[in-house]
Amino acid sequence: MNRGHIVMLVLVLALAGFYAYRENARESEKKAEEQSKRLFPDIEEGKVKRIVLEPKAGDKYTLVLQDGRWIAERKPRPWLLDSARLKQFADDLALLKQERELVDKPTEAELKDYGLDKPSHKITLTSGKTESTLLMGARTPDENQYYVQLAGQKPVYVVDAMFAGVLDQPIEELREKSPLPVEPGEVQKLSIKLGGEAIELESTPVEKGEDEEDEPETEEGVEEPGELDWKLLAPVRAPAGSTKVRDYLWKWKNLRAGRILAPDEKVEWKETVLRIEVRGKDQKKPWIVEVGPEVDVKPGMRYVRRREPEEILVVDFGEAADLLEPGPMTFRDRRLLVYEVDEVQGTQIELPDHQISARRSGESWKVEKPENPGSDEMARETAINNFLWDLKGLEWSEETESELGEVRATVALEGKSGAIGTLKLGAPRDGGAAVQAGDKVYRVAQDPLSAWQETLKAVLPAPEGTPSPEADGSPGPAPEAGSSPGPESGGTPASTPSAPAATPGD
Repeated sequence: MNRGHIVMLVLVLALAGFYAYRENARESEKKAEEQSKRLFPDIEEGKVKRIVLEPKAGDKYTLVLQDGRWIAERKPRPWLLDSARLKQFADDLALLKQERELVDKPTEAELKDYGLDKPSHKITLTSGKTESTLLMGARTPDENQYYVQLAGQKPVYVVDAMFAGVLDQPIEELREKSPLPVEPGEVQKLSIKLGGEAIELESTPVEKGEDEEDEPETEEGVEEPGELDWKLLAPVRAPAGSTKVRDYLWKWKNLRAGRILAPDEKVEWKETVLRIEVRGKDQKKPWIVEVGPEVDVKPGMRYVRRREPEEILVVDFGEAADLLEPGPMTFRDRRLLVYEVDEVQGTQIELPDHQISARRSGESWKVEKPENPGSDEMARETAINNFLWDLKGLEWSEETESELGEVRATVALEGKSGAIGTLKLGAPRDGGAAVQAGDKVYRVAQDPLSAWQETLKAVLPAPEGTPSPEADGSPGPAPEAGSSPGPESGGTPASTPSAPAATPGD
């Protein structure tokens, strides 16, 4: 490299360094400016542990974060609040920014004009040893902002009113209505007692492969929970279906209480028909839900006791009545072949009188057998994908000691790193059919053969001797304007060959 090239390289590197420095400086200035606008710069998002609300008219409330649960301290009994809404409210307060400073040293008359002589709300935040108080005045004329002050300081600011939606509702509206308000993706242990039977499940995070990306973040920058691998520990040790456990927990989370009983309302609680204990990540105390007697008002309506804090809810189970009768089979992973559809690279299927072999080619499927498959390529690909989805969802209903019997169909799947598995469909049995996966024989509740044949019909060739529409006497498509009649009608062929007749498999 000559001297001129060296000088040019040094100049380029220096210029690149200057631009990088300038961009970093701009980013730092922007962050510093944003930080300077925050009303509570010493309180971090997610670190608020206590909020005291003192409205001008109404009761004073103290809201405390305990073991991941927002609780309203009340007598004689505390209330569990909607923790998702309270978390958002706490974070909005911590990050609250001034839109502008209105006046540095307001007079008494100005304070009265802004509603700060008698604040509509006084909000005190506590994070660790830091405590700050916000005084809220009136709304601005356009109703979109509030006049506010920090206790002990004179300046009056204008802030966006979006954070204050919680303040516009009575505290009763903030009570948690779900009997089991847990995030399914954060549950580590699930214990269920139904009658004399105990069901124990435990989860572990699914390990990501080297080529898998980290978990996505929410708009707030919080990492979303990853996938969980669930195992059944009791009454038998077996793999659990992660989707089944998650769906069970989601159904509980989505239930809503019709009402929450007052402390002086008494219930004749003779028996607990179902008890659920859920322990989440980093939780010291588990969530406990107990289902008790029916409410006389309506069939399917029951009293539910939630701890902690202890509250009794009235819940209409309605279409969610299956939540009350879980068993080990509710959670067992009973899939016969475990795979993801997009991981399948090849499949060999043997049906009565037909063999199908297909390999993935990019985003599509190449059919190797039969040699003359159905002519509609999109229909073939749809059929193969639908078959793989149906097969993925096929579950056994019973483990059996019986023989497989006559093998009527065989399916083998391949992935990038080798064989995924092979399934053999045996003789019909008790309305279903015998199947073999690996070395075990099971029974499926419904015989899938006819459904498989129907799904894969588009891949198969048309049966020999299948007449075209013209051959069976039905009228063919009308010729296009200006075209010549075909040779079968005595005319000369058109300059462009006509498309082949569609087969029944198209």
